[in-house]
Amino acid sequence: MWIIDSGASHHMYNGNDFTTYERLPNAIRIQLGNKTCVFATHHGSVRVQNHQIDALHTPSFRYWGGGCRSKRGNEAGQLCEVCILAKHERKITRVLVLRTTTPFELVYSDTCGPFNTKSHGGGLHFIVFIDGYTRHTTVYILLDKRAESCISAFQSFKARIESWGYTIKRFRCDNGRGEYNNTLFRRILAGSGISFEPSPPHTQHKNGVAERMIGTLTEKARAMMLDSQAPKQFWAEAIRTASYLHARTPSRALDGKSPYEMLHWHRRLLKRVTEIDDDSQADDDKPKLHHLRRFGYLAYRRIPKEQRIDTKMGARSKPCMMLGYAHNTTKIRRIWDPEQRKVVNCSDVEFDENQTAHISCIDNENDALGLPEQEPIYTEEQVAETGQSGQVAPGNTGQVAHTPGQSGQVASQVVAPGQSGQVAILLAWLTSNACIEGY
Repeated sequence: MWIIDSGASHHMYNGNDFTTYERLPNAIRIQLGNKTCVFATHHGSVRVQNHQIDALHTPSFRYWGGGCRSKRGNEAGQLCEVCILAKHERKITRVLVLRTTTPFELVYSDTCGPFNTKSHGGGLHFIVFIDGYTRHTTVYILLDKRAESCISAFQSFKARIESWGYTIKRFRCDNGRGEYNNTLFRRILAGSGISFEPSPPHTQHKNGVAERMIGTLTEKARAMMLDSQAPKQFWAEAIRTASYLHARTPSRALDGKSPYEMLHWHRRLLKRVTEIDDDSQADDDKPKLHHLRRFGYLAYRRIPKEQRIDTKMGARSKPCMMLGYAHNTTKIRRIWDPEQRKVVNCSDVEFDENQTAHISCIDNENDALGLPEQEPIYTEEQVAETGQSGQVAPGNTGQVAHTPGQSGQVASQVVAPGQSGQVAILLAWLTSNACIEGY
């Protein structure tokens, strides 16, 4: 190791590869910074990066950092424990990994959440299952990250894959004890003959496929939400639509093909419907894109004749909001109906991609889409005994309970004069669409 100092009167070197070497008439005593001394008895020229440098030969001199091999693996010195404790860095070993040859032979998985806002169905998290061969991604919206929720999503995914004729052999995920690394989930995998491959704790890069996929989906969903100015309650629909679009997007990891194309090509090969080199059938494997529409924009849904109030002169459609696509079809869309306040599947839809539905659907004074206001989830509050309806004792929050089934309406709490102590009221946000549908 050389430290070139242009202002030094002499350079020192403790090696033996001098190009010229002469003995000094008198030994030179050199005092170091730690109050120790070394002696130079010879001098000569040393070649350093195409330069000749005159240096004193100090064989007893040792550089403080030159012998430490804890960081760069320099085998010339001793192992320095202090440097290991002070400078230990994460090692990321990039090794070429062989890709699997069969869809769903290896499945990656990870969870994301919680989000700041509940979805219209009450979801706060989502979980992804990614095929290592085709990069096909399946998304499930979760109410929480408990083991029961994640296991239920995995069992639904596993049953769907097996219906296609495939079998999961390996399952790779992070080391989350609440979601994956628990006794129940391990037993399910072992009973199905699936190898469990959790990454070590706090090493997210070991599960990089799932981590990057979550980043891709959230970026796409965020862009759609910002473009449409949709309320935050629709983040779950944006995530599902992002997954639908990603499956139809070409990928460099698949040599320019899309996950949809890779999966359908292999399924056709598995069923032996036609030969691989049949170009007419190979074109059918490519995804159809003519049905794609902008997320969150105005969509007019046709009202069935049986649901029209005025069958003669009444309107035949009503404004809704475009949210996504049902399953893997190209003719059925997922639409938010502001009157019914729920997501419906509809095929008779006309789109206006120049207007966002959040601004155009004026059916509610408070919210154009008919969404309930975001209210906090309260815990039990103690209300002092009183004989008057709707009044609370000083120092309380002054909030009253919502009546189940009446969204946005407030019911007064009446306390009989003869009741002793205090009355506990559970305040919670209740909506008519409190369960997740279509996930």
